[in-house]
Amino acid sequence: MNIITILLPPILGGIIALSTNWIAIKMLFRPHREVRIFGMRMPFTPGLIPKERGRLARKLGEAISTHLLTPDILADRLADPSIWPLPDCTIGEALERGGIKDPAAYVEATISGPIKKAADALLPKAIGGVVSFPEKYPELDNKLSAFVSQLAEKSISRLAGLFVSRDKIYDNIKEGIFTYLSKPENHEALQIGIHNIIDNILAGNKSDSESIKTMLAPILSTTVDQSQSLCERICAFHIRDSVQVLFQKEPYASIIRRVFELLAGYMATHMPVADMIEQKMGGLDIADTEKVILSVVGRELKLIIMLGGLFGFLIGLLSLAMQLL
Repeated sequence: MNIITILLPPILGGIIALSTNWIAIKMLFRPHREVRIFGMRMPFTPGLIPKERGRLARKLGEAISTHLLTPDILADRLADPSIWPLPDCTIGEALERGGIKDPAAYVEATISGPIKKAADALLPKAIGGVVSFPEKYPELDNKLSAFVSQLAEKSISRLAGLFVSRDKIYDNIKEGIFTYLSKPENHEALQIGIHNIIDNILAGNKSDSESIKTMLAPILSTTVDQSQSLCERICAFHIRDSVQVLFQKEPYASIIRRVFELLAGYMATHMPVADMIEQKMGGLDIADTEKVILSVVGRELKLIIMLGGLFGFLIGLLSLAMQLL
């Protein structure tokens, strides 16, 4: 038996197996359209993926929306500060890079207007809430009345108590406040007073801004001089480091996590990911779809073809060995 006789069966087996695997994989994508001869559609045309592209796109969208883009996974990802492209500098440095010469003044001018507008919008509601307080919360109103009466009893002498009704002190105070708030001309004075408080806080007036600084202490830079104004401290806010503290320190972390959970739930409800993916995949040209799939699994498909040839060669050797035995 010569060498050709020995090698021919394994080689033919490998070639046949390699060819059949190659044809089978090509039939997944080709032909792109059905082929008809004498008006009859030829079997296996179009290829499997072009023929079932709509169903595959729908199943792919459902799988991604169900297992990969769930609200919990989205919230976990959004709550990871490493995914946010935060600059490694302070707010003041970032503003200076943007051409702002006086960052503190810019911050004050930027946030002062919106805060004052918000205060002006809330003032009528706040006044209405104060005026309607006794009707909405009668039990609390009675407790305040009793509390004021107790204070008056401790503060007013017995002789003055003969001429002053302790029970009416709270009513008189309440009537005076309500009378003042009910006059529209006093609203402008209240607005001016609130605006002055806002300006003092932003300018660093200690009596007005100390509580604000204390509230922001966990997230503002601890290396900043406490005598600086609030706007100067905001400019010293290191963006990346401080945001990471917010994402990790309670109660800020829980609040941020809850916000992202609500956002992810809204996205899952109002953004039909499955439909979007199905429409995108369905709108792709068949050739583009083939390129997308091959870019993901092309290497594995080539490996399948090569393994098919190897197995065919080994089966050919096994057949030859059995013949020789």
